[in-house]
Amino acid sequence: MKWPFLRFQNEHFEGFKHSYSKKNKNHKTTYQLTQMRKDFIQTNLLTLIGVLAGALGGYLYWRYIGCASGSCPITSSPLYSSIWGAAIGGLLLNIFQKSPKKKK
Repeated sequence: MKWPFLRFQNEHFEGFKHSYSKKNKNHKTTYQLTQMRKDFIQTNLLTLIGVLAGALGGYLYWRYIGCASGSCPITSSPLYSSIWGAAIGGLLLNIFQKSPKKKK
């Protein structure tokens, strides 16, 4: 026994899927997304290096210097000191990054 309402739903869904993919012009392929990631990393490499170095520096500061009493808000936790170190490292190395050239 066939269920006519199931057939209608399937046809309706297929039509919706097809019309949606035609209308969505901003759909990116996997290659385009990979290229976008590479471009982002290339343009922000110094900032990313600063974030990683700062996070490592913040953790090492907590590990070897830290706060013995636990009352220091930043250095009492490795997470907080790593986040602050990453922020400071990213901002510091972002100063030396060249601005992208404008396309004409």
